[in-house]
Amino acid sequence: MNKKIKEKPLKKFLKESFWSMIFLWILLSLLPDSITLITLTLLILLTISTFVLSIINLTKYKKKEFPTVSLIISLFIFLILVISFSLGVLVGLLDETTSSNKPTITKNNNELIFINETNNHLDEGYYNSFVIFLQEPQRLFINLSSNNPLDIYLLNENEYLRYQKGDSFYAISSYKEIKYMRSFPLTKNTPLQPETYYIVVSNPYNTTKYNITVLSTS
Repeated sequence: MNKKIKEKPLKKFLKESFWSMIFLWILLSLLPDSITLITLTLLILLTISTFVLSIINLTKYKKKEFPTVSLIISLFIFLILVISFSLGVLVGLLDETTSSNKPTITKNNNELIFINETNNHLDEGYYNSFVIFLQEPQRLFINLSSNNPLDIYLLNENEYLRYQKGDSFYAISSYKEIKYMRSFPLTKNTPLQPETYYIVVSNPYNTTKYNITVLSTS
């Protein structure tokens, strides 16, 4: 009578960890919108566990084919994650440096220009954000021109973080489907108080190019 050989626990754990890691890696690669802090943390944990279990299996058992493959793949995925994280941090630092948007005084000494960009490219379903640091109360005005409708949001720092995560958010002011050349106030009644603010330009429709200028008056 033949008896089924029971798979050793460490080998079983390795296979489960490995295939879970591969599944999650493929999922995140095919569906970028599913990338969150939770899924990334889970992928990192699975990658580390696969790496460690591969080493243990290599030292403990004679059959080394699968542990060797899982070791190489987990190391590769881990390196990709480290490089991606490092590049993300670098880009974030560059964005903070280049988009500090220090105001420059225009011909009218009562006005400051925080943002003045032309021919910006924006794909459908994506958004651009501009950070503004106010050191004194200001009223903001925006000039926007685009061939396709764009949505505009003025957010404080906390609400911008919620916007980035895809959570519900509160906009200090918002304008929907702005098209062609438009000029309008971002602050209607009272000036904005000294704080960090974000202007989000979102494109719900077709890929387009746009020009944007944000002015302030004290």
